[in-house]
Amino acid sequence: MSELAKKELQASFQVQAPPTVVALSPLVQAAMSGQLDTERLKQLLEIQRDYERGEAEKAFHLALSEFKKRNLTLYKDKQVSFGNTSYKHTTLGAAMAEINPLLGDYGLSLSWETEQGDKGIITVKCILSHALGHSKSTSLSSLPDKSGGKNDIQAVGSAVSYLQRYTAFALLGIASKDQDDDGKGSGSKEGHEKPSVPHGYAEWEADLIAASDEGLKKLEEAFKGGSKEFRKYITAQKSEEWAALKQKASKV
Repeated sequence: MSELAKKELQASFQVQAPPTVVALSPLVQAAMSGQLDTERLKQLLEIQRDYERGEAEKAFHLALSEFKKRNLTLYKDKQVSFGNTSYKHTTLGAAMAEINPLLGDYGLSLSWETEQGDKGIITVKCILSHALGHSKSTSLSSLPDKSGGKNDIQAVGSAVSYLQRYTAFALLGIASKDQDDDGKGSGSKEGHEKPSVPHGYAEWEADLIAASDEGLKKLEEAFKGGSKEFRKYITAQKSEEWAALKQKASKV
């Protein structure tokens, strides 16, 4: 065997150096050396975790404060029209194209969790997280948005996109210029802010939809069973959907 072949064979059998071992915490090292008992180690580690949580929370609020100093303004980039309804809104893609780079500058990021529960109610949870581990979240719920003749899949997608935008806007404390409601096709006038959805409204609206399948009398009972705030909201802000429910119930 030639010398060159021998060297290549020897090289193929060389043991690779083990990966670098992550250094242990000084507290753990002290426990392993017998300087600390296990119970004392647990207490000190808990103190350390509390301290780190506090530092992470302070870093989170500082980062969010610095982010807000950038004075971000989002503009409506999409026009939607159907029937007698017309409005503009900021799409999720356009919003995040502006928001994400700024969040990254301060170690912040947004993520969402989505689920569809009983009666078709969609809930989107938005989570704002900092690189050090602290996070804050908020959730909104809605029925699928069937305005404009959307099919079932489109209705779910529209509602999810709407909820993602407004949970993000709520956490970050920002708004698009002349922001309107677009998830339910309210057709509100430019510059007029739509009232927020009352707490518990989505569940009551789901009950109305179920009642409409049983006829007008059941629908009226379900309507009267709702709070004054709920009734005012559906007749003022979702008049088209309410009219459609009554029409549906009248045919049963």
